[in-house]
Amino acid sequence: MDACACPVTVVLAGRVYASFEPLVAGEGFVAACGRVVRLGSRGEVLEAGERLARLVGCRGPVVLEYGGGVVTPGFVDSHLHLAALGFEAAGLDLREAGSLEELLEAVARAPG
Repeated sequence: MDACACPVTVVLAGRVYASFEPLVAGEGFVAACGRVVRLGSRGEVLEAGERLARLVGCRGPVVLEYGGGVVTPGFVDSHLHLAALGFEAAGLDLREAGSLEELLEAVARAPG
C-alpha cells in the first residue's frame, strides 16, 4: 500500500501554458496536493516529480502524457449566439430610470 502524503502528478504535452499575459509556458508541470508546483521542460518536470514523490512518501508520480497536445489553465469557452445578442441589443434598458417620469422619458426617446 502506498503511504503517499499527497498525490504527485506530472503532466506532459507539446506545450503547457501557465499564463498568457505575460506568456509563461513549458512542456509540462508538476502538481502536488492539488497545486501546481513546477513548470518547465519535459526533463525538469519529470525529475522534479520523482524527487517530490519520494519526499512525500509516494512510490512515484502519476504521469499523464498528452503527446503534442496543448494544455491551458482554466480555459473557458466564452461565446454567444448571434440571435440572442441581437435581441439584447434591440431591448430597452430601463435600469437607470429612478422614477416613473424618467422611465416614460426613456421610452419616448427609444428608437422604433
